[in-house]
Order: sequence, then structure tokens, then C-alpha cells
Amino acid sequence: MIRRLREMRLPVMADELDKLMNSNHLCEMSTLETLKHLIDEEYTSRKNSTVRCFIKKARFSDSRARLSELIPNPERKINMSVIEQLKTNQYISNRRNVILLGAPRN
Repeated sequence: MIRRLREMRLPVMADELDKLMNSNHLCEMSTLETLKHLIDEEYTSRKNSTVRCFIKKARFSDSRARLSELIPNPERKINMSVIEQLKTNQYISNRRNVILLGAPRN
């Protein structure tokens, strides 16, 4: 079964199933719970991979910069309400672009 998952290009599901089979957790989970867990892990892995790919393609000068690490500084005249909106990532589902200008760090 694990080999078939890998052939179907579901490597995270295969790894998770292997982990579950080698632990006692598989016996404690129903079939639907097991399937949900495997699907969730594969889905999360693929989404994270997509985000990493987009970050790489964006060619940020500092891809480690995070909005959560932004230190409000009155001299920079940053509108923190806009920053809070950006943190929700709503612009992504609205298919909007965001351009940030200036130095990423102090």
C-alpha cells in the first residue's frame, strides 16, 4: 500500500501511513480518522511547498522577513492598520498584488 501511494505521488501520505503502522496510534483511530489524518498531512505539505515556491519565485531581497516581526517606528510612517489587514492574507483570496517598498529591517 505504501509503495502504491508513492507511485501515485503521495509521498507524505506514504510516510504518515508508515509512521502510523509502526506506532500504536493506528489501532486507536477509526478508518475515517486515519484517512482524514493522511489527507490532511499530504494537503498541508503540498500547500507549504506551494508557498515556498511562490516565495522563491518572488525573489524577495530578504525572504526571511515577516510581518509579525515588524517593529512600529513613527519615523517610518507605517500604517499599522494596513499591516494588520495584510496579516489576514485576504489579498491572496482577492487575487490582489502587494508591493512593499523600503528596507525590510531597521
